[in-house]
Amino acid sequence: MNPDATDLRRISALIFRRSLFIAIPVATIIGLTAGAYAAIQKFTAGGKLSAAELNGNFTDLDGRVGSLESKVVVKRNGKLYSVGATYCGSTAKVLNGQITNGYAGLKSLCESLAACGPSSSAHACSGEELSRTRQMGIVVTTAGSYVSGAYSLASGGVMRDCVAWSSASASEFNLTWDANGPSGLAACNDGQPILCCD
Repeated sequence: MNPDATDLRRISALIFRRSLFIAIPVATIIGLTAGAYAAIQKFTAGGKLSAAELNGNFTDLDGRVGSLESKVVVKRNGKLYSVGATYCGSTAKVLNGQITNGYAGLKSLCESLAACGPSSSAHACSGEELSRTRQMGIVVTTAGSYVSGAYSLASGGVMRDCVAWSSASASEFNLTWDANGPSGLAACNDGQPILCCD
């Protein structure tokens, strides 16, 4: 006995509902909020399901999963931070390593950078992120720019991010990068651009 159109609609609706039992908890686990589901077509008991509606829902879910795969973002203390980021741009030349609000102020500079979106998950690049950037063939276009992250020197000294981005002292130093990689040290009173990643 061949199923009729009504049976096929019921089977399609059942498959769709079962897929949501998997898709919704997975999306919740990875941090999507309830508002993220607003675009998904809802169905009522006994309602008709069209192929276009079903395909539209799967297209929507596929797009959301794709965006999550392209950039992983964590949220802590109300702030977003992209994990596994790469270089996206650099700030205008800063006066020195003394940035209002230290690390938080440094992140805000990158968040507002047009070349990075602007993006609320952008932040000052670390050396590890810049190394990944170069391995992926992305060119760091600003020469001699500050990088964030404390670094130990062979001589036993430590570059301390201009004392957590609070010092404009000529006796404090920070690592700089250019298109070819680490380029040396710059005193915290030099005034260098900040490399931003997202």
